[in-house]
Amino acid sequence: MNKKMEKEELIRRSKLFGAIIQEIHNLYQENDGEPETIPPIECPMCNLESTAYGCVWNYNKHAYFFCPNCKVNMRQ
Repeated sequence: MNKKMEKEELIRRSKLFGAIIQEIHNLYQENDGEPETIPPIECPMCNLESTAYGCVWNYNKHAYFFCPNCKVNMRQ
């Protein structure tokens, strides 16, 4: 992979991860904290759903996401 493609791929993935973090924040904001039932979110890497995510809503609002299928792990 050449450097231009690597940079474009990094930018694309960064936008996808940003969208996941925003989706988690929106979900927690709508529920004023952790929802009673956690709906699955689609992993931006493998496109399978995962419920292994959360947000430290009452402290610093940092979000995290983990996909057990492809092992992608992101933290804000």
